[in-house]
Amino acid sequence: EAKRYLLLINENQTKYDNKKVILISLLMLTQIVFSMFVDDIYLLIPSSVLAVFTLNYVHFNKKKAIKPLVVTSRIKRLSFVSYLLLSIFFYWIISLTSISYLSLFLLLVMILVDLWFDYLFVVFLYVSYPIEYLVRSYYIFKAKRKLNKIKPIIIAITGSYGKTTTKNIIHNILSRKYRVLATKESYNTVMGITRTINENLNKLHEILILEVGVDKVGGMDKFKKLITPDYVVVTAIGKQHLTTFKNVDNIVKEKTKLIDFMKEEGVAFINVGSPHLKLYQNPSKKIIRYSIKGDSDVLVSDCKYSVNGTSFDFKYLDYSLHFNTSLLGKHMLEDVIAGIIVGIHFKVDLSEIKQSVSYLKSVPHRMELKRLGNWTLIDDSYNSNPEGFKEALEVLKMFPSIRVLITPLLVELSSQRVSVLNDLACKTSKCVDEVVLTSKESSLPFIDGLIENGFNIENIKSFNSFIEGFNYLHSKYQHEKITLLIANDLPDYVL
Repeated sequence: EAKRYLLLINENQTKYDNKKVILISLLMLTQIVFSMFVDDIYLLIPSSVLAVFTLNYVHFNKKKAIKPLVVTSRIKRLSFVSYLLLSIFFYWIISLTSISYLSLFLLLVMILVDLWFDYLFVVFLYVSYPIEYLVRSYYIFKAKRKLNKIKPIIIAITGSYGKTTTKNIIHNILSRKYRVLATKESYNTVMGITRTINENLNKLHEILILEVGVDKVGGMDKFKKLITPDYVVVTAIGKQHLTTFKNVDNIVKEKTKLIDFMKEEGVAFINVGSPHLKLYQNPSKKIIRYSIKGDSDVLVSDCKYSVNGTSFDFKYLDYSLHFNTSLLGKHMLEDVIAGIIVGIHFKVDLSEIKQSVSYLKSVPHRMELKRLGNWTLIDDSYNSNPEGFKEALEVLKMFPSIRVLITPLLVELSSQRVSVLNDLACKTSKCVDEVVLTSKESSLPFIDGLIENGFNIENIKSFNSFIEGFNYLHSKYQHEKITLLIANDLPDYVL
């Protein structure tokens, strides 16, 4: 966690602005005046520490946050540790300083501490680690004890993408027959699952659906201490978190560990339509393979995709049905297939499954269709993988109006970034009329790829933020019909 924070610091260095200079001047005056009226110089410690936190409040609030800060219990504990350590530090400084120069010297120290506060915060993380470890261990123990007492059937869902959508689909289908609890939104960490269990699970719940996410080698081992799944769904594997995983083989090994510590009599549902999962074998476990491309335990045929949704024929074991859903795109269909198979396995009535599929709605910010005046918006801003990016482009291509892509491109592609961006540029050039990039950093390979594939350079615009790009589009297409794909970028405001 500390290493990740250091990386974030290096990528987001900030400079002093006019607001901060004015604040420093006011703090200087305040400290000088305050020191003139106190007999005990150690009373300057609280004001000095408070000044540092005030400076950093300005530091972290230069921009309006996309999501408001939530002051959790952990933030409160970390703030206490930070305040305590800074107080000790200033106590030591005061004990070494001449009284006559105390105020000015303290101010200098405050400024230096503020400049290095980001790195000091890493120290605070390390110092508070034993406390956080004990707190986490307590909550995990509490959740584990609750699971052992209630004994719900656990369905764990993992993969590089499609986890949240698949979780919601399975939840909707199984809720037709059972009392089901699923993790909220994209809660997929150990502590997110722990919180769901401790706060929401009760003795009436028969099934617990958990989204399990890992972003580095060894990450899945933490879940083994908490859950032993009865069923596992592996949605798909893609080139995601390559900065930490290094290669796709490591992603496959880590994600499929969830199957290894599944119960002996458990069942795993694997999307073998994902190329990296096609050859997966585990002789000691029961595996059901699904795909929309054939060569699986499921036959999906006569697939028809349109701007209104998807229809398809489905055959599994002795079950044969025709389905309609409003969800868009092939990758969404894979998630629907997973939900149908799980529903059949849990003996949900076929008519209930069919009705549930027809009523499915997009998860917010995942291929979510919206209307804004004359505009049609495809909000795929939570997508962060190349495969999903390309499928979203295919959906955009189906719309008859002017097709526009707004995106900062993808992150965490590591050494494969250039080749991946070139591949995406090739796909984009065939599906889009105009491209608006909302991050100028490392976008040259993508722009070069667009031009090499014959895309008009005049239809490529680059901005520093989503708002700037969106305002440009609004001024240009205010009275026209366009279809706008928002890919891999949480908007600065809700559309």
